Amino acid sequence: MLGAYYKCNKPRLGEVVLYRWGNNINLAKIIKAQEGDLLEIKKLKNKYQLYINKKPLFNSLGESYSFKERKSFGVLTLSTGVIPKNRLLLLGESIRSSYDSKKFGLVSIDSLSMIEV
Repeated sequence: MLGAYYKCNKPRLGEVVLYRWGNNINLAKIIKAQEGDLLEIKKLKNKYQLYINKKPLFNSLGESYSFKERKSFGVLTLSTGVIPKNRLLLLGESIRSSYDSKKFGLVSIDSLSMIEV
């Protein structure tokens, strides 16, 4: 694990990172959006869909980040608009049950570690 990696390197979309949440719980998540990106939750017929820069967002299996209720996006609903400086959207592959930005919101780059491969 590289704890200081992001002090010298800019995070990139699609990177898998460790995010420290709560009492020393490290969660492996994927960077899906970064500062300056437009984050929207749009209603389409009978569901709400997550959009980044006007495009729907999908996991690696092609499943959309969508729910029947807007409240399923949790605290992320408070962050719609342009993602602020030094903040990232982290999401997991399991759309329905992942502890990710839907639960803890946008995160600071300073709270990340990179996973060595």
